[in-house]
Amino acid sequence: MDPKKPVRLGGTPVFLASTKVNLADPDTINWLKASKITRVFCLFPLKPEQFGTLNKDVKEVFHTMSRMYERLGIDPHFAAKLSSAGITAKSLGRNPKTLRSYRSFLRESLGVTRKGKSILVQCEGGKHMSGAYAMFYLASATRMDLGKIRETFYRAGLTGGDVTRIEQSLKSAKVDIREIIETKTAKVRIAAQIKAMLQAKKRKKKKRKTKRVAHRRRAGKTGGRRIK
Repeated sequence: MDPKKPVRLGGTPVFLASTKVNLADPDTINWLKASKITRVFCLFPLKPEQFGTLNKDVKEVFHTMSRMYERLGIDPHFAAKLSSAGITAKSLGRNPKTLRSYRSFLRESLGVTRKGKSILVQCEGGKHMSGAYAMFYLASATRMDLGKIRETFYRAGLTGGDVTRIEQSLKSAKVDIREIIETKTAKVRIAAQIKAMLQAKKRKKKKRKTKRVAHRRRAGKTGGRRIK
């Protein structure tokens, strides 16, 4: 797994990236556009209130933001450059101590992926924090079971230890990934049963209609009289 390149999780619309991926680089931006990525979620602050500096002096705010971007090796203008290319950068941080809920992330992600577009989740290492959000998406929005989800991460270059840390992160946030998958599977099964029932009902109705038409045709040929 090359930390300087985004990685796609199998055939899903979800990509992971570390902060070593330069999202301000024109070549990277062209790659994002070619990959149909229109939304970038960052696990670090982008706005003053997310730094906890909203009511502080402007110079102090700028200094705090610049210092963090410098530490992470991030071009401070990357969000603006992405925006000019039609790609939205959003922070998953609400403030210095809390992140957006997984369900909030899922709702926004589905708003993108249901349109046939892709998302990228970026954190410092491009594995664990971003991976936790990605795993929640896969568990909630795809038909993968836990084994297939794990295999998807392995194929993307993450190790067993990485996946364990991702699952531990979800558990620490009181997210039961197994329960989410079981609930999703049950809903899919019920939906399939309802669909099968409706199709059977439709076939039965069509069959009755066909019989009625055939009966009318026979009645028309005999002048409406029964044949003895």
